[in-house]
Amino acid sequence: MFDILEKDSIFVVIKNHRLPISRDGLSIKDFLKIYFDEYIVSLRYALSSKSENFLRIETYEKLKTKLPIIEKLCKNILEIFTLYDNANLQILYKKLDELMKSLELYLYVSEINETGTVYETQFCESGII
Repeated sequence: MFDILEKDSIFVVIKNHRLPISRDGLSIKDFLKIYFDEYIVSLRYALSSKSENFLRIETYEKLKTKLPIIEKLCKNILEIFTLYDNANLQILYKKLDELMKSLELYLYVSEINETGTVYETQFCESGII
């Protein structure tokens, strides 16, 4: 099963696009711009490829519908670094707050308290599940 998964087009994108430790001397904004551009191109290609898909078809369809959101998040992260570079902190904090609130829709949180009880919360577009 794992051998098949390693050939899946989306799995390959995830595996190949882990953030490296070194930015090769680039500023974080310049590095992320290149990284995000390559990631989006790879993701688009993987989603258009039908030959190496081993996950359920719903996985690819869901990712296709979420691609504009992924692109917008990448764009917003770069915008925050631009605001930081321009020392426009008041707008930066506002944009960062908006970005973080938009991310809440896609978070899954699991917490274990002192007694070992597991609390799980999944956020989604229509609210908390």
